[in-house]
Amino acid sequence: MNKEKLKNLNKQEDSTSNQENIEKKQKKWKEKEQEINKIKDYFGEEIEKGVKQAVVAFNLNGLPTRQSCEGHIEGGLPFPWIDIASYGEPEQRFENEKEVFKSIADKYDLSYEEIKRSISPEGKIVDKINKAHKEAKEKVCENKELKDYKEWRQKNKELENKVKDLINEFYKDRKVSKDIKIKINIIGPGNIVRVYSGPKNKENRLNKKELKKKLKNRQKEIKDFSYFLKKRFFKD
Repeated sequence: MNKEKLKNLNKQEDSTSNQENIEKKQKKWKEKEQEINKIKDYFGEEIEKGVKQAVVAFNLNGLPTRQSCEGHIEGGLPFPWIDIASYGEPEQRFENEKEVFKSIADKYDLSYEEIKRSISPEGKIVDKINKAHKEAKEKVCENKELKDYKEWRQKNKELENKVKDLINEFYKDRKVSKDIKIKINIIGPGNIVRVYSGPKNKENRLNKKELKKKLKNRQKEIKDFSYFLKKRFFKD
C-alpha cells in the first residue's frame, strides 16, 4: 500500500472514530435530559424550563447540581442560579446531630424534617420552626465535626475551583456588564457553590419593569454559558 492510500485510510478511520464519539455523547446528553426531566424537589416541583439545559450541561461537565431556579421578580430571587455540590452529602455534620434535632423537634411538637430544613411541608417559613431549628443548630455545634463531612466540604472546594476556571474561560473574549456577568457565591458550611448571573448586592431601588428587563438579560447569560459548556462537552 502506497503512502497516499495509507493516509486516506487513516483519515477515514479517524472520521469514523470521531463520528462514533459524537454519537456516544449525543446519547449521553439525551439520557441526562431524560434523567433531569424526572427530577422533582421536596415540594414535588420539576426543574424549571429556563435552567433545565444548564442543569444538563453542568452535570455532563462534572459539576453535580443540587438546586436551581430560573429567576423570578416576585416570590424569589430576580436572577437565575444553580447550586453545585459533590454527591454523597453526609446526613450529619456533627456527632449525634440527628438525635439532637429529633429531641428538639419533639420539644416543639414538630417533625425532624421540618426543623432540619427549617421550612414547613407547605413551603412556609414559620417562626416556631425557625426557633426550633436555631436552638437545635446551636446545641449541635457544640459537638465534634465529623470526618466525612470535612471530606465532602473539601470536594466542594475543588468544584469551586473548577467552576472558577470555566467562568474565566467563558469570559476570555466576552465582555458584559458587572450585573450580568456570571459569578459564584459560597452557601453554608459545606461550601456549596452557587453559580448565578446577577448583582452582588440587592437591587431594592429598581422598579418591576427594570427588574424584568435585567432578569431577561441574566437568563440569556446563563443560557449562553450553558451553550459554552455544551460545546465543551462535545469537543472534549
